[in-house]
Amino acid sequence: MANAVTPVNELFAFGSEVDPKEFASRVFYSEQTMLQTNYYNQLTAEELDWLNRFVAIASYLYAFSSNASFPSNKDITSVDDRLCYGERHLGIPDYRYTYLGEPRPSTGCKPPPDTTQPGETIEIPILRSIDPNDITGPAGEGDARWITATETLPYTIRFENDSTKATAAAQVVMITQKLDSTLDSRSFRLGSFGFANHTFTVPENRAFYSTRLDVRDSLGMFVDFTAGIDLVKNEAFWTFRAIDPATGQLPVFEGFLPVNDPQHRGEGFANYNTRPKVTAQTGDVVHAQARIVFDTNEPIDTPEIFNTIDAVIPYSKVAALPAALDSTTFTLRWSGMDDSTGSQIRGYDVYVSENNGPFEVLESGLLDTSLVFSGDFGSSYSFFTIATDLAGNAEAQKSTPEASITLDPTATSVAVSSAALPKTFALYQNYPNPFNPTTTFRYDLPTPSEVKLVIYNILGQRVRTLLDKTVPAGSHTVQWDGRNELGLQVATGLYFYQLEARDPAAQKQHFNQTRKMLLLR
Repeated sequence: MANAVTPVNELFAFGSEVDPKEFASRVFYSEQTMLQTNYYNQLTAEELDWLNRFVAIASYLYAFSSNASFPSNKDITSVDDRLCYGERHLGIPDYRYTYLGEPRPSTGCKPPPDTTQPGETIEIPILRSIDPNDITGPAGEGDARWITATETLPYTIRFENDSTKATAAAQVVMITQKLDSTLDSRSFRLGSFGFANHTFTVPENRAFYSTRLDVRDSLGMFVDFTAGIDLVKNEAFWTFRAIDPATGQLPVFEGFLPVNDPQHRGEGFANYNTRPKVTAQTGDVVHAQARIVFDTNEPIDTPEIFNTIDAVIPYSKVAALPAALDSTTFTLRWSGMDDSTGSQIRGYDVYVSENNGPFEVLESGLLDTSLVFSGDFGSSYSFFTIATDLAGNAEAQKSTPEASITLDPTATSVAVSSAALPKTFALYQNYPNPFNPTTTFRYDLPTPSEVKLVIYNILGQRVRTLLDKTVPAGSHTVQWDGRNELGLQVATGLYFYQLEARDPAAQKQHFNQTRKMLLLR
């Protein structure tokens, strides 16, 4: 054995006459010391094999001196069987040990099956705890799991002592998680945690917490809990450690997290939250993956989850309206945009004020960019819109109207105030671009015009006619969902959109412009 591993060397400090219980106690004490001091990492494969042989022998002798009952066959299922067989959770592969012969007649343990002879090798399974585990975080929106750059992100790390694989309660569970570089580790805060159907709270606003939990009434032990954030390593950590009230050390056999059962007593969790850095940009991806270790088992990494940040607030505006209108019904139009690489607009909330009163929600969550409004003669109405994107970013609440109108039966003109009207025809670049699956076109009309807006493919073939009607003066938007006239999605590629506008009252005012765009599916 390696001289550096003092607890192992102590196993040899016996004379020729050895009391079985004393030998077993010394082995168990040494093993507990090694568990606590990480001595296992210093052992070679050969030394580890010998250590397991000693632990198995000690367990067998302990059974002799404790009047336990030996199983009648090799199929060990009950706790009593495990105790008598001398199984012990080490978190390493199973080994085969040599049966040393008949137990002393004074004990209640029975020998192995009749066919087993002294010197024959029998199988002694090693007890081990196992955890299928995972981490959950913000649901986000869509396939990219969009989130905002300003929200608090809640996470839960879950672990389970799997009943289909584990054979012993876990004594020590250690969890670590490297925080993504997009996250601000200084914003890390611990949340509640629990195990074996117990839930515990952490004092508010704590980045570090350590306590001894008294669960003697239910589990017969203490559990030392420590959790926090290592700012140097940018790593969060949680440690659960079973403590024997009688010795202040790890228990010999028992653990705080039993093999799972239908009552979920073998499950545990740890909650925390954090926030993105103030420098987070749209398109930054936040990854989350935890590492969980049961006792001395190999580390198990949770499946990785992710979210994508949308750091830009969308924009929207109501199109100009005529100062007065001799009708009680008219079409209200607006436009909006989000950053081209962001989550895109989820919908619009339209607000209205009547006769300079308070603004109230007229419609919410609209996907369209227009609606038909009906009012009363003699009243004036003001409007603004609030856009929200898929990640949850929303425009700040507005206090001034973006367009106003008075409904007057004596009005003789529907002209928009010259200050609000565009001065010239214009067709702007679509947004977003590239896009998938929807994009928005914006154009300006200085006068009411007959408008045609058509999509063409790279071969010059018409794909879709979006507009072919008379449109009032003002700024307008139209959306395209990437479908052709038959309602079928078109393929990835380069497309062109052409706007033709003609004022029927002034034949000389004619506008024609074409721009290109890229659809990426």
